[in-house]
Amino acid sequence: MTDAPQIRVSTYGELIEGLKRCKEMLGLSDWTVDDRAGFCAGHFSKIVTGERGLGATTLLPLLDVLALDLVLVPSAEKLARLGEIEKRRSTHVRTNHPRIGKGQVERARPHVLRALGITYFCVNVTQYCVVWGGCVVCVRILY
Repeated sequence: MTDAPQIRVSTYGELIEGLKRCKEMLGLSDWTVDDRAGFCAGHFSKIVTGERGLGATTLLPLLDVLALDLVLVPSAEKLARLGEIEKRRSTHVRTNHPRIGKGQVERARPHVLRALGITYFCVNVTQYCVVWGGCVVCVRILY
C-alpha cells in the first residue's frame, strides 16, 4: 500500500470515508480490523455507519491496523478565512498558580496517604476513615 494515493480529508465524513478506502485497499474485513485494533466485534462497522464516533481510543488503534500516519497540513484557504487572529498575551497567562482540580486531589490522595504510611479506606466520595497510630479517625473532605 506504499504506492497508494494520499487521501486528504478536511471533514469528519471524509476521514471516515478515507479509513474505509484504506481498509478496502488492504483487503481487510471489518472483523479483522476489529480484532487487530482490540475492538469489540462490529465496532468498526458502527464507526463507519455513524452509530459510534471516532475518538482518541479508537483513532490510534485504527491508524496502526490500517498502517497509516496522521499528517497535519496547514491550509492557506482556511487560514485566509480566519482573517486577523488576536495573539495570546503572555501577560494574561498564569503559569505558576497554586490551584489544582478536585479530580487531581482525589487521584493523589491514596498515593500521598500510602507514602505517609497511613492506612485508609473510603467511606464515600467525601469521607475517608484513616487508621493512624492505632486509632480510626474519619475525615470529611470539604471542597
